[in-house]
Amino acid sequence: MVAVVVSLFVLAALIGGLFVRRNRPLSSGAGSADGLDVPAVEAWAEVDVPEVRVVNRSSRPVHDVQAYVALGRRRPKCVGWIRTLPPTGDEAAKVALTADGRESWQRWQGAQRSSGDVAVEVVFRDDAGRQWRRDRRGALAAVD
Repeated sequence: MVAVVVSLFVLAALIGGLFVRRNRPLSSGAGSADGLDVPAVEAWAEVDVPEVRVVNRSSRPVHDVQAYVALGRRRPKCVGWIRTLPPTGDEAAKVALTADGRESWQRWQGAQRSSGDVAVEVVFRDDAGRQWRRDRRGALAAVD
């Protein structure tokens, strides 16, 4: 009788463990937030030239990567994009800047006589179609 009870207990634990594992979100290696896979995408501005770099340390590509730059205290403005960014590891990809974005940045640098504060935000879509935004402080959030 004890063996039957123990067997049923073990069976229940195994079945419960299977259900728990199925309900856990799959992780891309970058962790997860709110039950979503979190892409490991970061962007920054080069110091001396109008240039934005972005890395994708995720195992999957991201799409429609849009770089927004805030020059000094100005509101962030879209300055360029990458259609599809494959996993890059630690090697950064250069964002293709729009002519208007590059010219605005250069005028601002000339008026400042230095590179000053340049903050970068990036918006992109993961392989599952979810939109993400990494703000100028580095916080990553899913966009509804």
